[in-house]
Amino acid sequence: MLEAGTDLLDRVRPGQAVFLGDAARADRITALQPHGKRYLLTLKGVASVQAAEALRGTNLLLLAGDLEPLPEGVYYRWQIVGLRVLLEDGAELGTVVEVLRTGANDVYEVEQASGRKVLIPAISSVVKEIDLDAGVLRAHMPPGLLE
Repeated sequence: MLEAGTDLLDRVRPGQAVFLGDAARADRITALQPHGKRYLLTLKGVASVQAAEALRGTNLLLLAGDLEPLPEGVYYRWQIVGLRVLLEDGAELGTVVEVLRTGANDVYEVEQASGRKVLIPAISSVVKEIDLDAGVLRAHMPPGLLE
């Protein structure tokens, strides 16, 4: 089952190759259907309920090359996690360790070198630039956001 609301739900389709957990082999999706807040996924070669149950909770991985390009300014979570966050003056704030979904906008959880975590809203007045090639997110921090 896939959790509804993940980045990949709209990009997974029957016939697509997927990797489960740490598996080096690809499986093919044969069917995908909504099931409440989750999706039921049928994989070629997984014929029994017991075999399917053994895969419950396993991470589903796709090859980046199989993903459809997103519109400009829209990113997958995995592209954001790991970015270094630089402030306008060039000072390094930390590294994005999580993308939190809040409803109105995402929030980036940034871990500083000290281990302290800072939350920054993923809005245009704060996030000024995302440069995936450089691995950098440039941010403007309004007064009080870091306190």
